[in-house]
Order: sequence, then structure tokens, then C-alpha cells
Amino acid sequence: MGTCKYCGQSAGLLSHAHRECEEKHEQGLEQLEKILRQFFSGQQTVQSMRQAIVSLRTPTFLKKSDVEQCAAKVLDAHGEQLRPPYNQQTLDQINEFINGLSLDRQALNEGGCLNKLAEKLLRGYLASFFVSGTSIATIKGQEQQIDRVLPMTQSQKLDAYMHVLNRAAHNFLSNGLISDSEQQQIEQYAQSLSLPLYDLPVQYQGTDIEKVNQAIIIKNLQRGILPQSSVSLPILLGKSEAVLWVYDGVTFYQEKIEKEYKHNSGGFSFRIAKGVYYRTGSGRSKPIEHSVMNNEGKGSLIITNKNIIFYAQTKSVKIPFKIIIGVTPYSDGIEVHKDGNAKRMAFQGFDCWFVMNILSFVND
Repeated sequence: MGTCKYCGQSAGLLSHAHRECEEKHEQGLEQLEKILRQFFSGQQTVQSMRQAIVSLRTPTFLKKSDVEQCAAKVLDAHGEQLRPPYNQQTLDQINEFINGLSLDRQALNEGGCLNKLAEKLLRGYLASFFVSGTSIATIKGQEQQIDRVLPMTQSQKLDAYMHVLNRAAHNFLSNGLISDSEQQQIEQYAQSLSLPLYDLPVQYQGTDIEKVNQAIIIKNLQRGILPQSSVSLPILLGKSEAVLWVYDGVTFYQEKIEKEYKHNSGGFSFRIAKGVYYRTGSGRSKPIEHSVMNNEGKGSLIITNKNIIFYAQTKSVKIPFKIIIGVTPYSDGIEVHKDGNAKRMAFQGFDCWFVMNILSFVND
């Protein structure tokens, strides 16, 4: 005989719960969720919530884990509807909710609700640097307040820093340009939080942060300023040549002409024996040519102020800007057309926005 997991009484053969007990429990959870939500709308206090939980616990078979799961659901929903600007009261209310109900933070955060709340609040505070000019020192103080209520790992903080930087970069590039004041904001933010701008983590390569850096390089080139790269590369640069950008993991394709021979013949056949034929007359093979783009391997695509350079251990190619007569852009690379009867070359595995802008500037 099975035992009801709610009331502990016999539930019948192969059954683990009375239907009426299960219905009471579901109703209890609905009432509990409603009560917890009302705290954030100001309709419940910590004391009234605790009293309600006590009154529901026995008749609806509520357990501590039920309260924790319901509280996590309510905190998730509260976080979804939160909108900046955030203030100290926002954090105090969350802290009062958790402490007032004596909730186990580890159990509460099993689905990540506390992490999401912490990151959302930190992102809101960080965004105020770009929106209203809040100082980084003030924001670091707000970060410490979050840490006391909703502790964050350094990795989570870095994700928040980079997320806000990427959003700011996206907004600044909405008109295709970046002003001097916007550039100053980006650089101050990154420097104050010790963030990389030119050696980005893998997950932020190809993002708007990268495009902002590229836009700054283009703007400086227009002013005659070459970047001072500290990247160590296995290539020799020419006089007055500077590295502008390096794309790793780029695939190089080069046109290859292949021939096949098609045989044309004349004459006639006559049967010698069953299944055997003999052809008389004359014939010749005609070569048919067609081109294919041959994969030459992966390597680094290095953009300088004078050349496009592909470098790999097995093959390296240098294409001076002055012999490029055309470039076909693709969503994930470019095809380069050189002067003369040269074979086509293509490079795949990067956003070509920067390269196209560099070539456009060089050819002005």
C-alpha cells in the first residue's frame, strides 16, 4: 500500500498521494505565491508574510522547500519587472525579503535567481556612467552594497562590465561614427575597471566593442596617427608600416585551375564477338578548364596600413593595397581581386567592416 506524501496516511495501491491532499497543496502554493508577490507591491510586510506562511503550512502541507521554490519564482518575476534607475531601496527590499523569511540563499539560488538579480542591478548602476555621468568610484561603492546582499563572483562582475561596455559601444555606433567625447567615455570606463579593449576575451571578439576600437583606429588614421601595437607577430613590417588589426582563425582560399579531358572520336564500330566492339577512325582529347577555390588552411589575417597579410605555418601571402583593384565583401569575410591576370583569393572567418573601411580610406 502506498502512503500519501502530504498527510502520511494510506493512499491505496500504487498511489503516493490523495487527490484532495494534492489539490490542497496546489492551492496553498498559489496563495503563498500571491502573498509573496504582494510584499514587493507594498501590500504585505515581512511580519504578515510570516504569519500567512504559518497559517498555510499545516492545512496545505507546505514544506520549507516549497517556500524556497516559491520565493525564488517571485524573486525571478520581481527581477524581470525591475527598471533602472535603481536605488538603495531596491536592494534593501530584496534583502528584507530574504532575511525576513529566513531563506537559505544557496537553495534559493539553485536556479540562479539571485545571480540574475545581482547582475541586473550591477548593469543598471554601470549604465549610469554613460547615461548620467555617475563616477566609477560611486558605482564601485554600489557594487559593494550588492555584494553584501547578493554576493557575486569576479567572473560575473566581469560579464556585467563587458555587457554594459558592449551596449554603450552599440549605441555610440548607431550613426556609424564615434565622437571624441564618446571615445573618451569608452576609454575612461575601460581603464577605470581594468578592462581589455584591444585583446578582448573570445566571447567579445566580433562585438561592438571591437568595432568601436576599429572606429577609433580609422579616426586616428584620418588624422595621420598610426596605432602603437604591442602585439608580437612573426612578420617583418616595412618602413612606416604599422599593424592595425589581427584576425585569428581565418581560412584562406585561393583560386585553382583544374583540367579534365573530354575525348571526342570519329569512325564507327562493328561487333567482333559477343560483348566486344572495335572502333575505327580517329579521335583526340580536348582539355576542359574550370576554377575552384582551394582551401589553403587557417591562420592569422593581419591588416596593416599598407598590406593585407595572411600568415600560417604552412603558407603566407602579402597583398599590397596598391595592387588591389576590387574587394567583394561577404557576411563572414572578403574576396580580393588583384591587378593583372592574378588568381582570386578569399579570406573567411571575420567581420569585414573594418577592412572595407580601411580600403575605402586608403583609396580616397
